[in-house]
This record gives sequence, structure tokens and C-alpha cells, in this order.
Amino acid sequence: MTTKEMAKVMLAADEGAKIQVRSLYGYKWHDIPNPAWSWNSHHYRVKPAPGEIWVNIYDTGGQYIHPSEEQAKRLIGSHGYVETKHYREVEDDN
Repeated sequence: MTTKEMAKVMLAADEGAKIQVRSLYGYKWHDIPNPAWSWNSHHYRVKPAPGEIWVNIYDTGGQYIHPSEEQAKRLIGSHGYVETKHYREVEDDN
């Protein structure tokens, strides 16, 4: 990680962003309220926002996934549209 990338994470923390940490050889990220900034033994990042998708469902059985509500509405079309569903990722505490 570059100094610029480290500074970006640290500045985000200073502005109130949630920070996550993992060991250099770890695979699981953990929330950390007050990071010690041990860059030589840990990785840090701004906690990512939950993922979201919008799915257009058609009476023909087709389902099309879109990254935004605006795109889903724009691409509804006129071929048997039924509904648009919105899905948001839920954080697992395990």
C-alpha cells in the first residue's frame, strides 16, 4: 500500500468513516473503532458500503440485474414487465 493510500484511509477515519483491519496474512476484515495504525503488521481500509442491486422481473421468466434504480427503471421496456425488486446486502456478524 502506498503512502498516499494510507493517508487516504487515515483522513477518512479522521472525518468519521468506519475503518476495518486485518492482519497482513489474514483474510477476514474486522471493524476497529480506534486504529493504532500498525501498517507493518496490518492492513486497514474504509469499511465498504453494503452492495445493492435492482432486478427487473418479467412475466416471461426473465430477470435482469441493474446496479442502480435509475438504470432499472430506464431499461424496463415494454415486453411483459411485472416488477422491480431492490436487494441490499446484509452484514453477517459471524
